[in-house]
Amino acid sequence: MTLKKDFININSSEIDHYKNKNFELFAVCNHIGKSNSGHYTSLSKHHLLNQWYEFDDKQVKKYDSNVVTKNAYLLFYSQSNN
Repeated sequence: MTLKKDFININSSEIDHYKNKNFELFAVCNHIGKSNSGHYTSLSKHHLLNQWYEFDDKQVKKYDSNVVTKNAYLLFYSQSNN
């Protein structure tokens, strides 16, 4: 499989617009397994409590370990006011 390297066309002025902005990680989608099968979990940060939670099928629990690991598949950021 070959991925086209420039599938998103962003010009330099658009990049400059975000250079001095701050972004905060608020969620992570994890994949454990192979590319054709496996299991997905997610982590999400409660913005008022500043606490991470893990969502795994029907189970939700507090999460206090490293948020970004080798299983991280998608990272979700929001622009921070700081």
